[in-house]
Amino acid sequence: MALEADDGTVLEELLEPRASFAGHELQTPWTELQLAYFAGCAMWTYLNMPFLLAWPRVETEELEPWPTDSGDWRRLAVRFPAEIATLDE
Repeated sequence: MALEADDGTVLEELLEPRASFAGHELQTPWTELQLAYFAGCAMWTYLNMPFLLAWPRVETEELEPWPTDSGDWRRLAVRFPAEIATLDE
């Protein structure tokens, strides 16, 4: 991914955005391109999750309810195929 000027000149480039987070800790500052990458991935995931769960090879399993003071919550376990990036990688 890259940040370009109006004329197409590359101002900043991040060739492996996911790998650029390796070694980060809670207080490690992000670059603007890391923030853009994360925000894009997060929004895509949040907005598409209902549809993503219906993709081929995405496995879902309903778990036992989780009791709370306001009533039981239904839970769902999801296993994604390798080509869908998740935090477990």
